[in-house]
Amino acid sequence: MSPFEGKTPHIDVINREEDILVKAELPGVDKKDIHITIANNVVTLEASMSKEEKEEKAEYHRQEICRGSYRRTFELPAAVKENDAKATFKNGILELTIPKVEKTKRTSIKVE
Repeated sequence: MSPFEGKTPHIDVINREEDILVKAELPGVDKKDIHITIANNVVTLEASMSKEEKEEKAEYHRQEICRGSYRRTFELPAAVKENDAKATFKNGILELTIPKVEKTKRTSIKVE
């Protein structure tokens, strides 16, 4: 059975004042197997997992190979600076921090 089969890793998207924080729960995944892309305020998160375990006893041999992949795409609630995004991965939790685009100020133009 695939590690992601039948379930979707939990994702939180938190809209903060200066940035957007995305938290994804990816237990058992190595950070080198995580790929993130951001384009037009849409995030695509891909992760894969491969685990091999062997146990040998007198007349008993068992081998289990566990592989799986995951892909999710979702839209962000505000315009962001894609090139300034930063990601960290610790204890199975991915945190992606993406700064928001600065809001433009309304200006008044006098007609002459």
